[in-house]
Amino acid sequence: MATEGKLISFDYKISLTLASDSESVCNRPTIQTIFYILTPTNERKEVVYEFTPEKFNDFVEELKKVQEVTRKAIST
Repeated sequence: MATEGKLISFDYKISLTLASDSESVCNRPTIQTIFYILTPTNERKEVVYEFTPEKFNDFVEELKKVQEVTRKAIST
């Protein structure tokens, strides 16, 4: 089984877009997550994702599902 790396840390930033080409994007918060991954060759890699609040909530719900599946797998 191939492995892509190991999550070693993460960080986040919350921003507010003040100006944009699109009026619907103005005054809209965004959440940027930075995942720090240790690759199989021991290199540190940063993976950045930017979310709207709604998409971030969807992402968190998916992580909760992964957590539940992982807990069940470990306990059996």
